[in-house]
Amino acid sequence: DQIEINKGPNSSIYGSGLGGNIILKSSKNLDKTVNLRSIYRSFNTYQNSISFSKKINKINLFLNLDKIKSDGYRDNNTYDNNRIFGSINYEISKNYTIDLIHFNNSANALIPSSLSFENFINDPSSAAFSWRNVKGGEDYNRSVTGLTFNSKKSKYTSSTTIFFKTFNNNENRPFNYLIEDSDSYGLRHIGKLQLSPFNVSYGLEYSYENYSFNTWDEYGTEDESIITQQTQKRKNYNFFFQLDRSFENSFLTFGIGSNKINYNWVEEINSTSYSYKTKTILSPRVSYNHNLNNSSIFANISHGFSSPNIDETLDENGLVNSEIKPETGWNYELGLIGTAKNNILSYVISLYFMDIKNLLVAQRINFDTYTGVNAGRTSHPGL
Repeated sequence: DQIEINKGPNSSIYGSGLGGNIILKSSKNLDKTVNLRSIYRSFNTYQNSISFSKKINKINLFLNLDKIKSDGYRDNNTYDNNRIFGSINYEISKNYTIDLIHFNNSANALIPSSLSFENFINDPSSAAFSWRNVKGGEDYNRSVTGLTFNSKKSKYTSSTTIFFKTFNNNENRPFNYLIEDSDSYGLRHIGKLQLSPFNVSYGLEYSYENYSFNTWDEYGTEDESIITQQTQKRKNYNFFFQLDRSFENSFLTFGIGSNKINYNWVEEINSTSYSYKTKTILSPRVSYNHNLNNSSIFANISHGFSSPNIDETLDENGLVNSEIKPETGWNYELGLIGTAKNNILSYVISLYFMDIKNLLVAQRINFDTYTGVNAGRTSHPGL
């Protein structure tokens, strides 16, 4: 198994997000095994899990069940999380395989919220009075299902995935009761072609999300009344292209991605609707790697973006803020990666500078209201 972490917008194939991405690569060579694990920690916290894997002819099966439960350190801090993950891999032939995965996560978590400085010093395990008084917390369920068809030939490989995601959340808060529902689906295709001396990668991704949320006052009582009832539909389009070229002791990559988002917003109570589109964002990337004896020098310049989430697209009145913009930025990085003699020690040293425009931040309007705003331009240097 392998975990690969891309910092910042350093990947054309896996998206141009400013926050980077995490790629999980798991082995499909599964033997017949059953693993049990149980862990107990402070504050009556325990984690129990069981996993099962088996290979039947051309089918690889894997199933994992996991439960985490805790009383928490603070008042109003209990936590109960249940997860299930399953995968099926079927080898149609030497060149074609199908993968099916499903993940489901349900959790119930009370929220102690923040404390005043005085309470933090004198009674740090206490909960905020307003949240403890209503036993505030969230109860959510999320799932993702994906079906992938893989093709592998001598000079061409491709992978096509269709996916479906759900998210449902009920959150009891001191100021109102929130109900969220989200359903989304999409398609992703990646192709890789060897055209000596180049390796060419291309792809596209489309996703559609239907998100609705309601807020209530005195929810669950005879005096309950609805405060807001809104629906937002979001379409994401992503196209990318990448060209790789190997030399005797070096490697050069050029890539570019195109990203666009369309919104459709409806305020159900007043029958108000609004549609808007972001401008197409082009995100190029150039990287170079030169190999030395036990190390290599690398440099890259890349562009990325981060689109506003659902909450950040609304103003203080709960209406669409058409002036909100995605944050965009350039990342510059120079570094050294290598291993010491006998591979005893490995190291990565990098110097980077990120220049961000239209930085998205949450602005507090009053006690229970935050709205997204573009805060201008910022720089983020680091070592």
